Amino acid sequence: MEDAKHFINNRWVAPSGNETIPVVDPSDGRMFAQIARGTSADIDRAVAAARAAYEGPTRARGANERRRARAHPRAAVDADRRVPRGHRAD
Repeated sequence: MEDAKHFINNRWVAPSGNETIPVVDPSDGRMFAQIARGTSADIDRAVAAARAAYEGPTRARGANERRRARAHPRAAVDADRRVPRGHRAD
């Protein structure tokens, strides 16, 4: 089984603790996965990342621009020039 991790700030990170929570299939009672048990330190990291994203540069954009970015993420990335021209899958 893979290491249990948290998805924080757009990447998988190791939890601050070592505890896991079993995920059980209710139809047969067998464990099929384990997830990381979050600690207060993990919550603090996740909240800090969410706050930074909320208060980041996208907040200054208007609602219509943010809506277009969610509807067409590749166009938003291209518009911000975050993807070098040679790396596009055109």
